[in-house]
Amino acid sequence: MEIKENISWKYYLGSLDEFDTENIGKWMYFFDKNGFEYAETVCSEVVKEKIVSQAKHTNIEPLTHRGTGVICFYVGLNDIQTHKKIITYLLKKDMIKKTKSGKYRNEAFKLDTDTKNNKYGKDFVAKINLEKFIDLNTGEWII
Repeated sequence: MEIKENISWKYYLGSLDEFDTENIGKWMYFFDKNGFEYAETVCSEVVKEKIVSQAKHTNIEPLTHRGTGVICFYVGLNDIQTHKKIITYLLKKDMIKKTKSGKYRNEAFKLDTDTKNNKYGKDFVAKINLEKFIDLNTGEWII
């Protein structure tokens, strides 16, 4: 595994293979400044264990200024096996939030092209959501 960083991001690279840039995206987990060490541990773990080949998280300086950061777990849009591996990991670590009624939140998988095209809020429509993979009530796999 290779770790690279710049002022904004810390990258964990298990594979430097190029992704299909039209179909690469990420599952995201948001954390506060107290979660920086956890973000480092999680990103390192998922790449070392070959759950995903690449991950990144907000670096400490912008995290300190903004107060919140994000972890991105990179997966190809059509790579069902890798989606299942990272979702399993996120469920095991209680990293998928639940609603007040106890259902898992229907998290969105965001393509990098959506991020690059500034698709946020109402402008963003996910190609896939968590409900494609699991029953949001039970957490059981549906595919």
